[in-house]
Amino acid sequence: MDPMQRWLKLSFIFIIIITLLLGVVFTNRQALILHFIKPYLAPYNMTLSCSEIKLKPNLDIVIDKLCLNHDMFDITLKGGLVDWFYQRGITLKGVNLNSVEVKGLKKFKFKKSATAAKPLVQLHSRFKELSEFNLPFAININQFTYQTFNSKPVYTGSFLAADNEYKIHLSTALKTELVSMSLNIFNNKISGKVALNAQPSIEFLAANDIALPIEIQNNLNVKGEVNSEFTWQNNLLNVKQHSENLDVESEAGILHSGPFKLTHNAGWQAVINEKEVALVFDPQSKASFNFKHDTLIELLKDKQAPEYLIDLLNNNKKELIVIKPEGSLKVNFEQQSITVDTITFIEPQSEQSSLVKFEALTTSFNFEIFNTYFKISSQLNVSKEIIQDAISVNLVGKLNRNTDEFFIEFLPHSNIVIKNVKFDSVYILKVKTEFLGKVKLAPKTGLILDLNLESIVSKSILKNIIKTNQLVIKSKLDGSFENIAVSGSIVLDDINLANYLIQGDITQPYIDISMDQLSIPSLLALNIANKLDIALINGSLDYQLKGQLTDMKNALNNELDLSVDVKDVIGEVNGFWLEGFDWRQKFELNNQKITTHYIANNVKLGSIDVGTPISELIATSSINFESNQLNITLLNFKANAFDGSFNIPEFNWPIDAKKAVTLNLQQIDLSKIVELQKQQGIIVTGKVSGDLPLFIDDNIRIENGKLFNVGEGVIQIKDNPGVESLKQTSTELALAFDALENLHYHELNADVFMYDNGRMLLDTVIKGRNPDLDNDVNLNLNINYDLLGLIKSLRIADNVQSEIIQKLQQKD
Repeated sequence: MDPMQRWLKLSFIFIIIITLLLGVVFTNRQALILHFIKPYLAPYNMTLSCSEIKLKPNLDIVIDKLCLNHDMFDITLKGGLVDWFYQRGITLKGVNLNSVEVKGLKKFKFKKSATAAKPLVQLHSRFKELSEFNLPFAININQFTYQTFNSKPVYTGSFLAADNEYKIHLSTALKTELVSMSLNIFNNKISGKVALNAQPSIEFLAANDIALPIEIQNNLNVKGEVNSEFTWQNNLLNVKQHSENLDVESEAGILHSGPFKLTHNAGWQAVINEKEVALVFDPQSKASFNFKHDTLIELLKDKQAPEYLIDLLNNNKKELIVIKPEGSLKVNFEQQSITVDTITFIEPQSEQSSLVKFEALTTSFNFEIFNTYFKISSQLNVSKEIIQDAISVNLVGKLNRNTDEFFIEFLPHSNIVIKNVKFDSVYILKVKTEFLGKVKLAPKTGLILDLNLESIVSKSILKNIIKTNQLVIKSKLDGSFENIAVSGSIVLDDINLANYLIQGDITQPYIDISMDQLSIPSLLALNIANKLDIALINGSLDYQLKGQLTDMKNALNNELDLSVDVKDVIGEVNGFWLEGFDWRQKFELNNQKITTHYIANNVKLGSIDVGTPISELIATSSINFESNQLNITLLNFKANAFDGSFNIPEFNWPIDAKKAVTLNLQQIDLSKIVELQKQQGIIVTGKVSGDLPLFIDDNIRIENGKLFNVGEGVIQIKDNPGVESLKQTSTELALAFDALENLHYHELNADVFMYDNGRMLLDTVIKGRNPDLDNDVNLNLNINYDLLGLIKSLRIADNVQSEIIQKLQQKD
């Protein structure tokens, strides 16, 4: 066969083969297409369940319908076109789909990642994988639908991927936008934008059983949008986000919290690496929290909150609080910590700039480690019946918590100010208490205090008793409530009144309150109402009160000791000048009784001028208080007077009118008594002793008093106008007074009586001799004496004098 015939024959055979092959391909085109598609589906565990595809003249694949199956969902593709070419294999140029239907079959299950403990590492790993992704062909889905596995709402959207740019849009069945996102991947860099509609997004999660707890899901109404822009490159993610009018509202509340509304307007920029998220807030960022005050009170009552807390909240009704973050927020996943520059809680209606402010806040994820500066500036109202104005609370300090302990440290300028306090008969203009120190709470030791307090009470009035300019109470608190130590001082108008120590169990503490060298003149200089007529130039007081308080409600049920030492008092008291007054006494409270220890001669007085000096006064005092009855006893009350002395063996108060108080006189110089009368021409010398039984009720009576002379004396009555007048009236009186012109007596006795009207009767026997007459004298005289004149002459204190005179005059 020649070559020409051979070539024609081969050509004919090739044409026939090609024709046959084309016929086979055309006849089995769908099977061939499926053959090429299956390798692309296998890695995704997907299979084909239906296919209606064909080839265009240019061999592009036209998809009328294609069904893809996965154990989690079914996908149906409709109205699609696949543009491809062959170059060392089949290469896709683009996929355009008019419709994609996705039907969920099961609830999504998320596998726990090996890097779950390092979420930022996982996040950047996903971004790295995404940055290396390069879709070699374009995909355009004009519309897709997604229906969840439980046949809940159907969502619609669109998708476009071309030239390394990806866009997705998803809406609800009611055409409400749910999410819109764009993504650009170029040179291992990712940038994108996300717009999220809050409420539809929560509904979308709920439809897929990826939701908040039922209590929250059913009771929350969320509105608003969140917009974000981000870029990622080299394990560094930059995010800029803004939320607009993001409202979280609930009519029913969560866990019985009652209705509330949270409105959020905030913007921030973040830098996220593999270890840390660092956010910087826009200055305008804030959140407003509205709640129902009455519902909050009911919730606290249901939780059996303390009554004082409920009363405090009732007096301070607040239903709107603004939360304002400032500066930056950092979340470190390696150190498991959160750091915030500033968070401020503001009450818009308040004049204060902030309610609570936290600065440099640092905490662990589980809040076991916590550290922050805080500032509280608030106005609190309490009962208007006691405090007229709101209490101003200004606290600055640090909060610190580790795994075992919790600290509150108060820094300078921490204080509480109370104004216009009124209760019963007390008024206080202002009380300011400064705080400085630490409070520690630990599981093993409980609450431990290390605090310095200073309270300044300005302009206080205790009605009808005292007015003060300033009272300063300083306290140092150390220890726990079970073993407390409180020490400090009390200063009133620059007078150091007391130093005190309180220690032990706070419910039954031991107390020690004392002061040495407390100036009595300074105390008397205080603005005290109804002051006594006392003007001292010297005198001091030492005292100490100590013991244990076992009953805070009834003071008499405790056991206490009180010692008092008044020393060297000099000055004028009710018109009398006294010097060297000392009084020492020790009191004991036990079994609801107050008694005193016996201290011999514990009352002393150097001298007192009552018209004639009284000196070297001493006595032994005892005091008893039982069953609301006060009893005072003076034993061996004695003093020097009229160049002699007097003594009262026992004086009891309250006074028993039926029991005599014996006044014992020892060697009283009669000349000193006569001098008080300032009578012309009367001279009496000599000394007398005796006993005067005093009966005291509303008046003073003397019954069967006895006076007698000690040694001899002289009576001389000459040139006295009153005596001269009496001598003219009676011969007997003339003889008697003649004998008294120069009587040297050796016996002088008198029975003494004093009646309720103040008249004193002296039944007197005088025996002696008048050398001028050269005869013995024996006189019996009944002298009716006006004690009222004597009282006046002795300059008894005005108030005592007036009372006695008034009673005597009433008897007249």
